[in-house]
Amino acid sequence: MTQHACIEDPAQYSDDDYLVFSRMLSDPASDRETLEKVCIQLAHIPSQQAQALLSIFRESERADEVEWLENAIEEGQFHYLSPRNECEEEEFLALKVVQELSDCLIELDLKRDQIDLSLRKQAIIQQAIKVLIEQGQLNGDALQRCDEETQKLLAKLAEVNATISKEEKVINQIKSTITTVRYKNLNSLIMHSIHFD
Repeated sequence: MTQHACIEDPAQYSDDDYLVFSRMLSDPASDRETLEKVCIQLAHIPSQQAQALLSIFRESERADEVEWLENAIEEGQFHYLSPRNECEEEEFLALKVVQELSDCLIELDLKRDQIDLSLRKQAIIQQAIKVLIEQGQLNGDALQRCDEETQKLLAKLAEVNATISKEEKVINQIKSTITTVRYKNLNSLIMHSIHFD
């Protein structure tokens, strides 16, 4: 494996430099060592262009020649996203909060789906009870108990929907406060690998 490199100043690299990197990664004549050197160098340039080149190379037929490519991409992403001042530190933490709230939303969506399924099942039971009451096989108490269960499920569904609505508003408000360009449209899933404790 190529030796560890220091973090580089992205200002040292021009569009022409990134074009050279791109050509080296796509050139069939580039050997494995060249690919590794370019990937490790790109992983240590905290810029959007470097990240983009690594992502493109990840999809290439030769990506498997760099065994540690995923690690290089993660490291490059970490360096690219790392806060550089106090404001960015706060916004980076805000992104972590957005990721955690987004995870909660996924759980709430699953809960909503479960309640919805229970309601659909309850409707089938309710219809069967109505037929049995009409046939004189059950009395009205069975339907009343069924209605009560349906009302409980509807109340749970309303509560979950209200919580989802509130969490979405909180997430959108937090996102609206992000001013750092490289954080603005960042997928919250990226923050799963970032830990603050």
